[in-house]
Amino acid sequence: MGLNIKLAERWKLKSDCHQFFLVRLDENGREFVEGYYSSIESCLQALFVKRIRASNAEDIQTLILEIKAFQTALNKALQPLNLEIALVSELNKLNSRK
Repeated sequence: MGLNIKLAERWKLKSDCHQFFLVRLDENGREFVEGYYSSIESCLQALFVKRIRASNAEDIQTLILEIKAFQTALNKALQPLNLEIALVSELNKLNSRK
C-alpha cells in the first residue's frame, strides 16, 4: 500500500512501489491520474505548474497571493511526511541545477 494523501483543493498524492502519481478529483469525487513521477519533488512541482496555469489571476499580485495560499495548503497536507514545499523561486533554482 502506498501514499494516499489529500493535498489542496481537489488533488491527491498517491504512490505505489515504483512511482508517485498526482490524482485530480472531479466534483463527484472520481479520481483521474494526471501524471506519474519518480520523486515526490517532481510530482509537487508538476502540481504547482498545473495550479498556476489554471489560475484566473489578472495581475501578478493576485497570482502571488494564490501561490502563497496554495503553498500553505500543501505544507499543511504534507506536514505528516515532514516535507515542505519550497517557494516558486526555490523551485526554479532546483530546475536550473538539473
